[in-house]
Amino acid sequence: TTNSEPSHWALNSRSSRIGIKQDIPLNDKITAFYKGEMSVEVDDGDKGGKSFGQRDIYVGIKGNLGAVQAGRFSTPFRKTEGKIELFSLLDGEIDEVLGAQSRVCNIIQYSTPTLANTVVSVSFQPNEEDGKEPLKNAYSASAVYNKDNLYAAIGLGKNILSEKITTDITPAQQSDRIQLAAKYQMGAASFGAIFHHAQDANDHSLKENAFVVNSSYRINDYTLKAQYGLNKGKVTKNERSLAAVGVDYSLSKASFIGLNYIVVTDEQGSTKDITDKTLTFAYSLSF
Repeated sequence: TTNSEPSHWALNSRSSRIGIKQDIPLNDKITAFYKGEMSVEVDDGDKGGKSFGQRDIYVGIKGNLGAVQAGRFSTPFRKTEGKIELFSLLDGEIDEVLGAQSRVCNIIQYSTPTLANTVVSVSFQPNEEDGKEPLKNAYSASAVYNKDNLYAAIGLGKNILSEKITTDITPAQQSDRIQLAAKYQMGAASFGAIFHHAQDANDHSLKENAFVVNSSYRINDYTLKAQYGLNKGKVTKNERSLAAVGVDYSLSKASFIGLNYIVVTDEQGSTKDITDKTLTFAYSLSF
């Protein structure tokens, strides 16, 4: 449940989903796998015939040489965020200031086996449109290191869509991007950071730089969390920022309740700033 400005209350289904996944051994070296996951509109019911929405839907094979999969899922570039996000699926999540943080269709990906605690993934997204100005083929790659208390990753994207307006780059523009991400767990405390640079694939003067930093601290069944992010455009001089604080209370290993306060601000040159403030009461159950 959320309360936003201008003040109103709303019941929102943020992350309700159903699905199926399975590994199918083909022989002693190769395993086939698939996943089909759909979002469910618990609060709105039918919602005009759109009770379900596509999430991850893919098939693949894996073995000693790595894994290949194809379908609809997050790019290697996006996946570099790992578990850094503290406000997933809320108004203060990182895609408020970072572009290209969405799932894509028609994507083929290869991931290496884990070597020195590192997995390298590369993907290809062919353009299937035949319009007058078709999109270019898109590419993405990442290297992810994960051991003990340290997570570190680098992601690259070529000709990928933003999926959301940030500052200089709009959803309709293909862009080239680089993203660095890291998280360190130190006892009950965690510290995360993401640094992000993007430029329009056709007009390199359109650039934006962004970052997100966050931290959490666990006290018994309570987790305190805070997050701040900023995106600045080079040409437009626009800025988009987010600030979020919250507390989660663990009811069990699979369930928690939370209280979050989030402020997202658009500074659009000489025009009036647009600020959205949201108070959210959340309940989550995994099964």
